[in-house]
Amino acid sequence: MANKRSRALASICIIISVITWTCFIRAGTLEFDGVPVDITTANNEDLVIVPASGGNIQIGAGSGTNSYATSNNDLHVTGILEVSGSGYFDSGLTVASALTANGNVTLGSTTSNTITPTGKLAADLVPNTSSTYNLGSTSLAFSKLYVDTISGYAAALALSPASGYSLTGAVTKSASSGNETAYDLAATVNKSSSGNYTGLKLNVTETLAPGTADKLMDLQVGGTSWLSVYNGANSANYGALSLGSGYWDGTTAGYFSGSTSGTLLAGNAVSAFAGNLIDIQIAGSSKFKVDSSGNVTVAGTIASSSSLGGSGTNKYLSRWSAATESIPTERAWVRA
Repeated sequence: MANKRSRALASICIIISVITWTCFIRAGTLEFDGVPVDITTANNEDLVIVPASGGNIQIGAGSGTNSYATSNNDLHVTGILEVSGSGYFDSGLTVASALTANGNVTLGSTTSNTITPTGKLAADLVPNTSSTYNLGSTSLAFSKLYVDTISGYAAALALSPASGYSLTGAVTKSASSGNETAYDLAATVNKSSSGNYTGLKLNVTETLAPGTADKLMDLQVGGTSWLSVYNGANSANYGALSLGSGYWDGTTAGYFSGSTSGTLLAGNAVSAFAGNLIDIQIAGSSKFKVDSSGNVTVAGTIASSSSLGGSGTNKYLSRWSAATESIPTERAWVRA
């Protein structure tokens, strides 16, 4: 009886709406029974459903939680909303739970749009085409890159700072005990046929280099140079390979002063140095040694093709095999 009353009420409402264009259902339910019912309008007219103030439009069961659709302009769908065509949101879109986007996804329509990911990635970030896309650009760069491993793929790994900038790296080792290595480079060479390899290569192109003490390498401890490789120019101020922490300046008294034609291997220690300038050993046994006073100790036989001389008081030679060279007489030479 109730369903018949509702259907009758709906029929009366429809008749009234045809006549007056207005229909009110004060209480109860508007029910469409039987075949699917289409609600249409005339051409060029909108279908507007507007609840009164304080209400909203709800589709589906009434058990869903209505958290955001709270005004009479809002639509609350308690089940699944399926759109066969495209969906357009003129304002924002908020998804309270998981979002799954099947198919291709485009974020942003112009370069002025911004994308702000506040969550964390839980999968690999893989490009669609290898060796094609970049992170950042020549004008917009990321600040820092935090990774465990950087691996090259199908090409040499290139590190290219912008023009005028250096390639820098700072390592801090702070273990309380044990041995540590700041920079550890390892290479594996597996050549089955022929050809040579180079473990480490540094090539400097001097387009303009007006300096007088240009270095290819400078190894320091606490800001003090201990081993330097210069660019090979002839100079009395340093050697091509310079060892020691003394001062390198051929124009100042007390500093290193080599040959004006150049020195291949040079060493200069500080004035308080009391160790050995040279000590060449085999299995811990010294074979050739020069101490800080200039004394030379040789374990083997010296076969000389030129004269030997020095400025010290005593020159100690354990063995002398020169057949024709004369021993200098201006100093006391000791011969075994």
